[in-house]
Amino acid sequence: MAFATTDQQYYENSEHWGENSYVTLENIIDNIILGADDDSYFKHTKRFRASILGKLCIKNLNVDVKSKRMAISFVVSPSKIFPYPRYMTNWSRVSVLNKCDKLQVLMINNSPQIKDYLTDNEYLLQYDCNGEVQTGDDFNAEEGDCCIELTCTDRIHTECNCGCNDDSFTDSWVKDVQDGSYFEFSEDLVDQEVVIEFSSAGLDSMKDCDIKVHHCMEMTVRRFIEWNLLAGKHNISNQTVELYHDYYKKEKKKTESLLGDKITVNEILQSVTLRYN
Repeated sequence: MAFATTDQQYYENSEHWGENSYVTLENIIDNIILGADDDSYFKHTKRFRASILGKLCIKNLNVDVKSKRMAISFVVSPSKIFPYPRYMTNWSRVSVLNKCDKLQVLMINNSPQIKDYLTDNEYLLQYDCNGEVQTGDDFNAEEGDCCIELTCTDRIHTECNCGCNDDSFTDSWVKDVQDGSYFEFSEDLVDQEVVIEFSSAGLDSMKDCDIKVHHCMEMTVRRFIEWNLLAGKHNISNQTVELYHDYYKKEKKKTESLLGDKITVNEILQSVTLRYN
């Protein structure tokens, strides 16, 4: 979304509020590429390379970039598994949408996958050619006693409750299978909608338009990109490269007091609905 160009656009659209204090990395790259004339060193600059250098600059400045908080929802498939959301660094909570349209937090199943060691007819372990125990498929088994479940009938209406049960998913669970990078769910969650809340990775996974730089540091980031773009060219003299390096150092010195305080990522809590079958 473009920046507001009038007071009316700014005040009447909440998406513009506060934008004047920041410029996006995308804007900085646009100023380098689109502002280059035919004789400019940066006329044929590739955007993806400028983006990499811009993110490298922000990292080198030791700026504290906040992780992006996200949430996704999906319906559990018969396979009972769902891969880690892309770019997920850590998850905070997994919930199921219950009958009352409320998010009910799922119990975490921390039991390990059971490895099936193979034996022969004499109950002796079988080994492969390397001397390692041969194994079958890993599997799960839930704890508990065998029991008969009595259901509600018209004849025994006084011994049970046939009304709405808000605790439908009390025994439901989710398991974080780190070896396979996926979540596994209990059988009763198949066809149920669940929500995973997680933090995404840092700058590498962010779009340039979502990385905001305080306007006071715009030139610092720009000069870093320009200096490193020139340093990678064979037809540019060392004198020119050093000149742009000096430009960068001067801009950085002007804004040293702002480092660690004025650059941030625009935190957005997104809800993306997926259907994974």
